[in-house]
Amino acid sequence: FGFRAWLDQMYGSNTMTLRPITSRDVEGNRYLSWKTEDQPEFTPSFATARADVEHSWRIIEARGLARRRAEEITSQAAAKGQPLAAIVQDLATGTGLQATEVGPFSWIAQDAVAGGQPRMSDPEGVSMAGEEFMRAVFSLEPGGTAVAFNEPQTVCYAIRMVSQEPAPE
Repeated sequence: FGFRAWLDQMYGSNTMTLRPITSRDVEGNRYLSWKTEDQPEFTPSFATARADVEHSWRIIEARGLARRRAEEITSQAAAKGQPLAAIVQDLATGTGLQATEVGPFSWIAQDAVAGGQPRMSDPEGVSMAGEEFMRAVFSLEPGGTAVAFNEPQTVCYAIRMVSQEPAPE
């Protein structure tokens, strides 16, 4: 629904506090918002906003470094002919890197709670996958690699397609 409808739901007369509202922008980003209290508009001081701004700036700046690191991992795996897990194991000491086998999963799942409505699947082991992740995974052939962020761009994944078919068992 449009921005005007969101404004009316959040700030219109007789709106309830702590009532969650979900929305999506034109780029497909999803948002969860709720009204906590009514207060007059104000502009926070720089001192008040500095910590939050600096934290957000660090996350944004780190995205390029994370993508380059994931690309290095996929390149090393291809050059050495090794699985991603072997490369990550060599690099993992003190880095926070970990290798996880995920799947099988599909791009779209059926939501049993919402009357069978289709929704993006939520693969176990992947935090908030999102369109970029799904597009990267499902564009690969077995043995192929890719790099993709999750939806909020807080985790960058080095991906290797093992198989497009689930194991018979």
